[in-house]
Amino acid sequence: MNEINNYNNEINNEQNVRSIIASNLTKYRKNLGLTQLELAEKLNYSDKTLSKWERGESIPDIVTLKQLASIFGVSVDVLISEEGTSTAFVRKKDKKPPTRRKIICVNLLSVALVWLVAVFIFVLLSLILKDQSKLWLSFIYAIPVSGIVLLVFSCIWGNNIYRFLFTSLIVWTSSLSVHLTMNLFNVQNGYMLYFISIVLEIMAFVFFIILKKNKKN
Repeated sequence: MNEINNYNNEINNEQNVRSIIASNLTKYRKNLGLTQLELAEKLNYSDKTLSKWERGESIPDIVTLKQLASIFGVSVDVLISEEGTSTAFVRKKDKKPPTRRKIICVNLLSVALVWLVAVFIFVLLSLILKDQSKLWLSFIYAIPVSGIVLLVFSCIWGNNIYRFLFTSLIVWTSSLSVHLTMNLFNVQNGYMLYFISIVLEIMAFVFFIILKKNKKN
């Protein structure tokens, strides 16, 4: 009889913990003005998984709980206790994560700055050099540089999908830029660069797949 009571108590405790975590996740997420999809992207999970957490059907692992606590600006203890459900959540404005609109604006402005520099280099060299037939390369090289800028911001605010896409952009546009440069200077076998790009692309794909699986485990 005691064993049955202990088992029932364990079940009730687990359900209670799930309910508390679910309530805290929902409250803190809404206080930050984040949708389930936006918060899930920060954690590299799907919004379906986050929805299960908020319904109390499952709970995040300890690593994810630490990430959530960091995003919400609270401790893990608060996140998994009733203190989190009863305490009003106040967060300083300077610690509030940027909105999607702000992230897009920062990315666009940064890329625009890269192209502004490319235009400046083009104009400057056109005034200095007599042979202007190769100056258009400044715009070609602006493409992989833009990819690097976007990759940096995706590492800060984005998820693995964006990181993989921007990594691919850098790999292929870098090969294209160097290949075009080699052709202008009559350097042979520039096409070999694309074989290197294929290898790098496969390595990047495998890396992000492993990273995604480790994240879910």
